Amino acid sequence: MIGELSDEGALERFIHRTVERLGLARRIRVLETSEGWHEVGALGEPAFANSWVNYNSATHATAAFYKDGSGRVHLKGSIKSGTIGATVFTLPVGYRPALQNDFGVLSGTGSGACIITAAGAVVAVLGTNTSFALNSISFRAAN
Repeated sequence: MIGELSDEGALERFIHRTVERLGLARRIRVLETSEGWHEVGALGEPAFANSWVNYNSATHATAAFYKDGSGRVHLKGSIKSGTIGATVFTLPVGYRPALQNDFGVLSGTGSGACIITAAGAVVAVLGTNTSFALNSISFRAAN
């Protein structure tokens, strides 16, 4: 078999057949079409609202989001200092869920809750403003 794969074209065909046989082609396309992170508060990106800021960019992930190739939006980062019950930032059109989504999150030394509205508002509804984690929030975008 190794001798059969000695030329570049044969190796490429072997890899292509193996990927197709294992059903990996769709997964690879999804990974290839994922975009980079949109950093909240950066130039041209959604701004923080209601006094929310990144927790500590030297030690913790900053607040950001991206949409993968399958249409799922992912959030990350730790934030602080804002008003509980108020919008943290607003996701742009194309990154919003069809309906409100509710998520449990880590907040301070306990738990909290975050909602993402159909209008794109990311709201810290329960927890403490000393630290509020957006990590592991993921949902399907409406469009």
